[in-house]
Amino acid sequence: MIAQLSGKLRRKEPNEVIIEVNGVGYRVVIPLSTYYRLKSDEEPVTLKIYTYVRENTIALYGFLTDEEKLIFEKLISISGLGPKSAIIILSGLPVEELISAVRKEDPSPLSSIPGIGSKTATRVILELRDKLKGVVPLLEEKGVAPLPAAPLTPMKRDLLSALLNLGYKKHQAERAIEQTLSSLGEKFSFEDAIRGALKILARH
Repeated sequence: MIAQLSGKLRRKEPNEVIIEVNGVGYRVVIPLSTYYRLKSDEEPVTLKIYTYVRENTIALYGFLTDEEKLIFEKLISISGLGPKSAIIILSGLPVEELISAVRKEDPSPLSSIPGIGSKTATRVILELRDKLKGVVPLLEEKGVAPLPAAPLTPMKRDLLSALLNLGYKKHQAERAIEQTLSSLGEKFSFEDAIRGALKILARH
C-alpha cells in the first residue's frame, strides 16, 4: 500500500500529476488546493498518498498535507460519497473552511461547489459532525490554517477580479481560471482567457 511518494514532477494538471520515482511514473489524482501549490514540472515533490483499491480499480490520490488526506479519508467513509466527490469538495473548500461549515452545521459552502447538490451537502455536514469530533482538536493543535496562497500573475489577478465582479464565487473563479489557462497554451489574450473561463463556469 503506497502511503507517500517522493520524486520528480513530470506533469501537472488541475486534477492530476505524474510523479516519477526511480524511473516509474505514478499517476496521482489531486485536489485543486494541492495543484495551486505545486512547483513547476521537473521539480522534486512529496505527496501524501491514499491508495484506493476496488475490484477492478487501483487509484492513487495525493495531498500536500496530512490534514487534507485525513479529511479525504473521512469524506469517503460517508455512505454514497466516493473519491471523486471527496476531491471535488476539497478542491472547492480549504480544510479549515470545511471544518468551520461542519461546526456551524451550515451546508451552504458545500452546496455552492459545482457537482455537490444541497442534499449531498446536508448529508456531508451531518455525517462529518460525528466523524470529526476527535479530529478537530488534533488539527487545531497542529495549527491547521490556510496554506500560503500561490502568487497570482497579473493575468490571473485581472481574470479573478473580472469574474468576482461578475458575481462568481472565488473558488469557482479560481478553478475556471486554472482549467482555462492550462488548456490555452503559451500565447493567448485576456479576452481568450475570460471567454474560456466563462464557458467553463456556464457548464456548472
